[in-house]
Amino acid sequence: MIRHSERTECWGFAIGSALFALGSAPGFAEWAGTTVANSSFFVGSWFFTFAAFVQLQLCGPFRAAAEPIARSARVGRKVHRSEWLSAAVQQFGTIAFNISTGAALVVHSIVNTNHYSWRPDVYGSIAFLVSSALAVFATEIYRRRDEPDAPGWSATVLNTIGSIAFGFSAIGAYVDTSGEAIKPLLSQGGTFIGALCFLVASLISLPRKTVAATP
Repeated sequence: MIRHSERTECWGFAIGSALFALGSAPGFAEWAGTTVANSSFFVGSWFFTFAAFVQLQLCGPFRAAAEPIARSARVGRKVHRSEWLSAAVQQFGTIAFNISTGAALVVHSIVNTNHYSWRPDVYGSIAFLVSSALAVFATEIYRRRDEPDAPGWSATVLNTIGSIAFGFSAIGAYVDTSGEAIKPLLSQGGTFIGALCFLVASLISLPRKTVAATP
C-alpha cells in the first residue's frame, strides 16, 4: 500500500475546503448558478474523502484502535486511539457528504431533498462534531505528553469551530413544504465559515518540505 504523506492529506483537505468555500461564497450561486455551486460542493467532498482516507492510513492499522497508544510507522510517532477513532469517524462523515452533495445535483422534490440530501448532510455534520471532540481529547493527551510532532491546538480548535459551523449549516438547510430552506443564510454562512476554518487549519498543519542536504 502506498504510504501517502501528511502533505497529501493537508492539501486534500485544503482543496476540498476551498471548493466548499467557493460554492458557499456570498453571491457565487447567483452569479454562477446553483448547479455550478452544488458541483463545487460535490467535487470538494471527494477531496475531503480522499484526505480523510489518507489521514486514517497515517494513523496506522485497525488494531491501533484497541490500544491506548500505538506507534504508527507512517507518521513516525505514537498515535493515541482517540486520534485513530477521530479519523475513522471523520471518514464516515466525508462519505455522508459525498452522498448529500451528490444528491443535491439530481433530486427534484422536497421529500427526496430531505431524504437523500439533508439527512446525509446531518449525519456527516454529526460525524464531524464527534470526530472533532475525539481530536480535542487526543490533542490534550499529546500536549501533556509533550509530543512535538502531534497535531497542534490551533488546527484542532479551528477544525472544531468548522464542524460546529457545518452543524448549523445542516440545520438551516432543511427544506420545508414550500420547497425553501428554513434558514438559507444560516446554511450558506455556516458552510462558508466552516470551510474557511478547515482551510486555514489544513494550511497551518501543512508540514514543510524537507530539502535533502547536498554533499
